[in-house]
Formats: sequence, structure tokens, C-alpha cells
Amino acid sequence: HCDYKRWRPVGSSMNWVFAIMPLTDFDKVYGPFMVSPGSHKLAQVIDEDAHILDLTRPDTKELAPFIDPELNAGDLLITNQHTWHSAPAGTATDDRCGIFHKYCAINAPPSAGYYPYNSAALNSLSDAGKRLIPVCFDKPITTTRLVIECPSDGESKYLLVHDDENDRWELPGGEGWEEEEGVGWDIGARVASLQDLTGTQLGLEVPWMSYIEDAEKADGICRVYGYSDTSLGSQQLINGRYDWFTKDRVRQVLGDDDYIPHAIHTWHREDIIRGKGKACRQSKEQFD
Repeated sequence: HCDYKRWRPVGSSMNWVFAIMPLTDFDKVYGPFMVSPGSHKLAQVIDEDAHILDLTRPDTKELAPFIDPELNAGDLLITNQHTWHSAPAGTATDDRCGIFHKYCAINAPPSAGYYPYNSAALNSLSDAGKRLIPVCFDKPITTTRLVIECPSDGESKYLLVHDDENDRWELPGGEGWEEEEGVGWDIGARVASLQDLTGTQLGLEVPWMSYIEDAEKADGICRVYGYSDTSLGSQQLINGRYDWFTKDRVRQVLGDDDYIPHAIHTWHREDIIRGKGKACRQSKEQFD
């Protein structure tokens, strides 16, 4: 398998590297770490000029034979995110041990959302090392909301729902939750909860979304994702009180200091490389 996984905070970036550091020899006794040379080229970007990048499904029939790089304790192997690898069992009764790090580019955030590190993790690093944690907060992620864009040749519009309780226009979404309990490496991925929330609020099926940013609120962090679909303008959503807003109208109604205009601005930053995030339950159909 390869570790590009659209549902995982560590694995859903469009540009990351995999660093493998064995603590035991990865030999026939402990078990080798095998790689398929050139396999990182099997998945190709479909349209490099697209706002949200998509990939072809890798054809496993084209995999080159796996080789053993003969890693020993203390070695370092750096591979591309799309490199296929396997780890067959050895004969030892002790565990095969290693440190496996994944580093995404600063301009390619994980589509599923960053793993939520806290200040204790940040402060455990040196001043130089702190750059390795781009997102850090001590408050919990309490809400999850979605920028829904209907692009056009003229001007894009964005869907807002009316929050009657607080008498304001808001992004679709609400109180989020983790999709799977006890799976530590998927913490922070709120795609599934946001799919459920938009389905309930609007009767809208959202097949993918991409992380934008985290907005700090009084009671916690709001994790914001984005979704774009040109067909949305012709759809009549069955649920909720909603309306379509231009960027200017969003600013006029909510003000420049509100988190929604900022999220829309970040969504359109040309220097950020975005991919399609999926829910854990979509893992077997991540390229559909």
C-alpha cells in the first residue's frame, strides 16, 4: 500500500514526504521494509490548474517489483508520499521498531485537517523545531463548518444558513465529532461529521471537502472546510433557511472581522495547494 490517504490528517496533504528511521535492523529476523521503485509516479494530478487537485487511481498492475533497501538501526529512508511499500513479518519474537515521520509542505495542508497539537507539544520542541507544528491550540475543536462555493464565470457565490437562535448568517455545520473513537492518528478529521450535518441541514450530499483553517471561538475551535460545485446553483435544497452570498455581500452583512470572510479569502489563496479530503468511511473509495 501507499500512505496517501484522503481521510487521514497525516496522509491527506498533496505534498508530503515519509521519513523512516529504524530502531532495530529491518532484516529477515525483524522483518524488512520493502519499497517499489518508481511507484510514486503511478498517481498523477488530473488537472494541475484546478483550484482543488484530484488524482488518478494508481494501477497496481504497474507496480515494479518490491526491493529491500536493507535498512539498519539508525538509517534514514525518505520516500515520496505515493511510494508503495510493504513490511513482511520476520522471525524474531521481539517487535520491529522504528520512528515514522510524515512532513507536509507548509503550503499543502492536509485535506482532512491538521492533527490538533497543543502548546505542550509545541513547547517540547526547540525554537527551530517549532516550525514543524503549523497549527497549535489548547481549546478543543467544538464546531465544524463548511464554505460551500458555487463558482461561475462571473462571481462565485457562497451558501449561508440563518441561525435563528443567534439571529445571524452562518456557515452550514455545527457541533462536530470524531468519526472513529480510539484511532489516535485520525483525531481532528471532521469530514464525516460535517457531511452528516450538511445532509441534515440542507439535504445536500457532499462527497469531499478540503481543510481551510481553524477559527478560535469563545467556547473552542471551529474547524472550517471548503467545497466547490458548479452545479449547486441549479439545485433546490430541501431543508433549512439559506441564501447565496457574494464575497462583498458576506463582508457587508458580517463585517471584515468575522471569521467567514477570512475563511473565504483563505479558500482562494493561490499559494496553497489543496486536495480532496474524504471521511474515514470513504477510505475504500478515496479515488471515486
